[in-house]
Amino acid sequence: DKERQLGMQSKPEFVRGNLDIPTSQIGFIHFVVLPYYEVVHDLLPELVKVVETLKNNLEYWKQSQDKLQLRKRRSSSIVFSKEKSSHLGKINEEFSRRESVVIQAVQSLGQRGSFMHRTPSQVQFSSMHARG
Repeated sequence: DKERQLGMQSKPEFVRGNLDIPTSQIGFIHFVVLPYYEVVHDLLPELVKVVETLKNNLEYWKQSQDKLQLRKRRSSSIVFSKEKSSHLGKINEEFSRRESVVIQAVQSLGQRGSFMHRTPSQVQFSSMHARG
């Protein structure tokens, strides 16, 4: 928080609210705590329960991480669906707007006795006649 107040950059994992606790716990247990206690267990076999508990904790955090990732995927697909729906709605609105402009133009041409009411030969004749 202090870094942010001072306008300094912080690592993403140190920004409040960005911490992924399961991933942090997995890394800490897997790379720091478990290797230490496995070595100590070799010297003091009576610590077998501690090592088993650490392995159970590691498995718990891996399951928590899987659940968190599943929730994130679900929420991102919901957001994507909302964004996609919103985008499709905007496309539909633009299409409707353009369609109405075309309809108004066609109606306007029709009211002025345009080529819309003529046969192809009359259109060709009138365009040749206009050049003439």
